[in-house]
Amino acid sequence: MKDILNLVLSTLSFLTIFPVKKTYKNFGYKMFLFFPVVGFMLGVVCYYLYFVLLKFFNKEISVLFVLFFYILISDYLHLDGFVDTIDALFGSIKKNHIEILKDPHIGVVGCIYLFIILLAKYFLFYESNKISYILTPMFSKTGLVLCGFFGKKLTDGVGEKFLHRNFFIITFCSLCCFVLFFLVLRNLYYSVAFVVICFLCTSILSSFFNKKFGGINGDVFGFINEILEILFLIIFVGVKL
Repeated sequence: MKDILNLVLSTLSFLTIFPVKKTYKNFGYKMFLFFPVVGFMLGVVCYYLYFVLLKFFNKEISVLFVLFFYILISDYLHLDGFVDTIDALFGSIKKNHIEILKDPHIGVVGCIYLFIILLAKYFLFYESNKISYILTPMFSKTGLVLCGFFGKKLTDGVGEKFLHRNFFIITFCSLCCFVLFFLVLRNLYYSVAFVVICFLCTSILSSFFNKKFGGINGDVFGFINEILEILFLIIFVGVKL
């Protein structure tokens, strides 16, 4: 029981800026077990924050503040990886992908795409049903679990510790995601559909980077997280739930 609690706290500490004591540093992919749950917790906080902000501000400002809070509470973890991966995808042909991923500087192309993705998130959150605040991080964090399963090792680093071939973890997390989706949506069809979509999108993205870069690292995890959130919001707005 103590080990499970330590694992939950470590996962919470890894994905957020919450001042949780880090008990263990080498849980690695085992933390994936609670990624959907932590994503759900983040979403619930954002959901209720939105309605609190509505008491003081209009909808436009409330959505903006919630988006800023969501980025802040995640410690910019995935956005940093998104920018680095964009630079590697569209960077100079004089450097290979791994060199660009390791480069601490941000390129112009990365900045442009960062602006685009933040703008897209703002408008999509603005147009969507506000339960999307709960479901979006849960969808993307489940995708990261699957990404860890499909991905190949690229370099030595933190991200590589999350690569695994554990069927129990992906089965447990997929089931957990389905249950949480169903509790929120109260719709069996959409709950199953979103888990399947998550599986398909993640497998496609992972396969792309396995071929393009030769594998997946922490930055690519961040990129996939951001893309999954945008894809989910587009679908969620499109079906008008």
